[in-house]
Amino acid sequence: MAISRNRRAAVGTALASGVITAVVALAPPLATAQPPVRHENQQRERPKGQQQRPGVQRQHQQVQRQPQRAQRQHTDRNRYEWRRNRYIVARPLAAPIKTLPKSHVTVRIGDRHYYEHRGHYYVHRPSGFVLVAPPIGVVVATLPVGAVSVHIGGVVYFLAGGVYYRHAPTGYVVVTAPQPAPDMVDTSAQRVVVQAAILNVRSGPGLEFSIVARAEQGVSMPVFGSTPGWYYVRLPDGLYGWVMAEYTIPVHVGPEG
Repeated sequence: MAISRNRRAAVGTALASGVITAVVALAPPLATAQPPVRHENQQRERPKGQQQRPGVQRQHQQVQRQPQRAQRQHTDRNRYEWRRNRYIVARPLAAPIKTLPKSHVTVRIGDRHYYEHRGHYYVHRPSGFVLVAPPIGVVVATLPVGAVSVHIGGVVYFLAGGVYYRHAPTGYVVVTAPQPAPDMVDTSAQRVVVQAAILNVRSGPGLEFSIVARAEQGVSMPVFGSTPGWYYVRLPDGLYGWVMAEYTIPVHVGPEG
């Protein structure tokens, strides 16, 4: 009787063990823990107290950069153009500066006062110090970086940033844009004829200068000056400007008679 009970208990234990083994064998393997995958379009979580609405931080950064950008506009190399009877700043004016560095210098030309700092000139207005072109008559000790020598009407000029300079006893003086007399043509190439279909006429001898006019193919223009690769010409309507020499044909006019 006791042996029969022991056998039944052993059989039951064996059956239970077999069922558990079968269940474990058939159960799917447990997934191992892996770090969450972050996609490129998902934003990193911010610590509490630093949550911002979308675009707020970007706008704040733009506001912070605006004064720095305005300051750079005053310190970058400026470009000027001759308009009627004075030089003007060719690009849009930068925002006025509230205060100038202590190293600036006061310059008086006629009855006007200018404030110079590192080659840049300002006038004082209620809104602050406004960037202007170098005033005519001001003398500088050295020419600005990038100045080129040009010969116009038999006179040597130095052109830098669209401003013309001439030798002075103590340096170089800012002068008006040259308007040579009609008879002061360059004898090396008295006239040039436009070879291109349309030729740009620029305010200075370089592609960085603005286009002031255009000349059509076949137009003949007297040459009043030159610098390597460029001619200073007068258009049929009386306007002066610079054209690229490679798009013209020089015409040497001999003496009459």
